[in-house]
Amino acid sequence: MARVRSPNRDKAFEIYKEYNGNIANREIAKILDISEKTISGWKAKDKWNEKLNGVLQKEIRSTPKEKRNKGGQIGNKNATGPPGNKNAVTTGEFLILWKKMN
Repeated sequence: MARVRSPNRDKAFEIYKEYNGNIANREIAKILDISEKTISGWKAKDKWNEKLNGVLQKEIRSTPKEKRNKGGQIGNKNATGPPGNKNAVTTGEFLILWKKMN
């Protein structure tokens, strides 16, 4: 069962609003006689800055994953060359084994 929300949480936000956000967490903690860490936790979880400024926007990505093209960059010339090139061969072992099989 969840704990009951502290009434000091709402009081702390009201104090923050009265000062238009120009008050330190330490000062709010002194007024309400609670821990400064508690105030900072409430401030982060309840997003006091966004509420005070009226900004409640979701983060929107410019290009969704579904629309992205897979693969390398357009015009990338790495590992390309004339047919039959050996750019992908890093050591000679595979080339030697492949020639023996053919």
